[in-house]
Amino acid sequence: MNTKTPNSIRIKIRNISIENRAVLYGPNGAGKSLIIRSILSAITSRRSVDVGLVDVEYNGPVSMVTIDESNVKQFGVVNIFSVNEFTFADWGGIAVVDPTVARRLYLEIYYDKYYDQDKGWVPLAHLSYGQKRRLAVEAALSVANIVLVENFEAGLHVDAVVDLVKQIAESNATVILETHSGLVLRAAQRYGLAMYYVEPLARLRRIERLDDPQMFGMELSAWNAVVVQP
Repeated sequence: MNTKTPNSIRIKIRNISIENRAVLYGPNGAGKSLIIRSILSAITSRRSVDVGLVDVEYNGPVSMVTIDESNVKQFGVVNIFSVNEFTFADWGGIAVVDPTVARRLYLEIYYDKYYDQDKGWVPLAHLSYGQKRRLAVEAALSVANIVLVENFEAGLHVDAVVDLVKQIAESNATVILETHSGLVLRAAQRYGLAMYYVEPLARLRRIERLDDPQMFGMELSAWNAVVVQP
């Protein structure tokens, strides 16, 4: 269980308070990544990238991990893999130590080949991109009290998406995800994560239901354009 959660943390985006485990959804260019990077800036430098966009208040020690499509960065007192920053392409000399994690990543085939049979260490060079990214999110949830993830579903199979959202819901960390996937929203709804639609200029509105044709009009139009009608 994560024991490093700050005594309190409050995140406001354009004066709208968001919950501590939230999903940001919306079209490209609306400002989802800007919001995440502004939260990072506000926490690390006590200021927002865009004046008036993000306001963060917290107390207690900060241990934060940010994950995007190619990089993992650590801030504060966390130490996931004994490095402060790395790319998914560079994971060669680090290993999965926990056999339980290795089994979730379908890596039983590599057991008994490295170190001893009990530990079953697996060099990360053997992992696919999606497995590496899943492991990064799992590790962040176990050690950090703030986790920010851009393009959350990148490289992840659907079962990994659902499992990670469940882990996020059960964690003590403040987690902000950015997504383009309706599956992520459905999993978030199932496990009780707050969902927000990001409109242009990084303006938010709460998503209460997933059958709103106005909100998902672009997705519905794309679906109708590519699906052959009977």
